[in-house]
Amino acid sequence: MYAKNQGLYAQASLEIEDLCVSPIDFPAKCAAMIFGYFDESGEKGDGFVVVAGLVGRRKDWKKFLKLWRQELGDRPSLHLAEMRLGSSKATKRHGDLLLRLGSVPSQANLRAFAGSVRTVHYADKIKGTIAEIGLAGYSIALTAMVDAVLESKLLPKRERIEFTFEDQIQFAVPRAATFHSFRQVEKYKTHHGKSRVGKDSAMEKSPLLEASDYLAYAILQQLIDPDSQKAKITAPILEANKPIGHVEVTRENVDYLIDHVYADYGEEIPMMDREKRAFILEEMKKSLKK
Repeated sequence: MYAKNQGLYAQASLEIEDLCVSPIDFPAKCAAMIFGYFDESGEKGDGFVVVAGLVGRRKDWKKFLKLWRQELGDRPSLHLAEMRLGSSKATKRHGDLLLRLGSVPSQANLRAFAGSVRTVHYADKIKGTIAEIGLAGYSIALTAMVDAVLESKLLPKRERIEFTFEDQIQFAVPRAATFHSFRQVEKYKTHHGKSRVGKDSAMEKSPLLEASDYLAYAILQQLIDPDSQKAKITAPILEANKPIGHVEVTRENVDYLIDHVYADYGEEIPMMDREKRAFILEEMKKSLKK
């Protein structure tokens, strides 16, 4: 187990060295590690979707990795979904660990951000239509989170930020499309005329993503039921990392998007079957390569 842990953290150290180095002429100054969470029905139309992450400079991520490893102790990694936090023994087994880990991001000078949406507010309006792609819960929450990062007064407005995610193939195309759109927005460009949005990429499971996993999970539990045991036992990361730049997308926000983004189609948004969905996603891939 120790050898496996050594390998995980050696790889994470190498991943940190790859942060904020490209492009050579205008590299990002900050790096964000992002994780997405949704309850069991979140992507099916009646639950919450949360995308959350932590932002800092390369030196901050080096400090984070050292502290995170220390607090984890003999555990090889942190995966909250596997810890049975709703069980009667969860507080005794994991409470102290989660309390300690919750303060690590702030100790490393990382900033916390999140975007969330409750898909039940609009699922019935887009079910079976082409809007299911553009207004999927993950895409909406991701857009809200990135907007929170770029609008934050806690981060320099003239510096670029790069974004790294856990490698989840089902979200790869929507994620790339979201970042492509952000790079076209004039208000998010620097005085050099280049976007503040640096590269976006994905990595395999890594210690660098685990605090963002914890953050996203904790926010999700607060949205589902703030009085639940899961919400209470994961609250330390929320308390220790205030203020959290959290944008909650409301029913009114999504209604506005539906009315304006799909206005050209009139009152009826075109329907979409499996073949049409595959076609649209393939066309999106092609457009992103141009």
